[in-house]
Amino acid sequence: MRSGILDDITFFNYLSLSIDSIWRVKDRENIDYKVAVYTGEEAGAGTDARVKVNLVGEEGESGWVELDRKGVNDFERGSVDKFELKLKPLGKLTKLIVTHDGSGFGSAWFLEKIAVECKGETSVFHWGQWIGEDSDSKEVTIKEGSEALKMVEYSVVVTTGSVPNAGTDANVFIQINGQSGSSGTKLLDKKDGKRF
Repeated sequence: MRSGILDDITFFNYLSLSIDSIWRVKDRENIDYKVAVYTGEEAGAGTDARVKVNLVGEEGESGWVELDRKGVNDFERGSVDKFELKLKPLGKLTKLIVTHDGSGFGSAWFLEKIAVECKGETSVFHWGQWIGEDSDSKEVTIKEGSEALKMVEYSVVVTTGSVPNAGTDANVFIQINGQSGSSGTKLLDKKDGKRF
């Protein structure tokens, strides 16, 4: 036969452990992540598309989180957009996946890098390329500590035909594709200011 006091102590210990577990779970849900998104300086680098990230760490992933500050025009050329996210603890970040929905005019986006700070530690994810519309994919995976591709300067020679009305005053664009990716659409801007 059991003693009533022993049953009370067992129940109290169980209740104490359960409450402690609840507090630990609650604490796990309240981790602050500060995300800084750097858009490149290239012509047309910004986007009005809806941008989402999925942070992946050694202890799990965040799932898709939309980066949007209400009333702010995010992801403009040369901007650094900062977001504060409350996510479950993910452990040391290993990679992130970033995507956009392709909406808006000229939705291609030149993402320079994304920096994520949590508990005083910062992980940097370099990209340095176009995402979407004019490139191969609207979703990319970037590993932590990756280096951006080095920018290469190309000299492009355009020869306009000699038939009457062969020239143009319109803007002329080029896209260069290679094994490492795409340049995205670039305006051919003549240094002498003359048109084609």
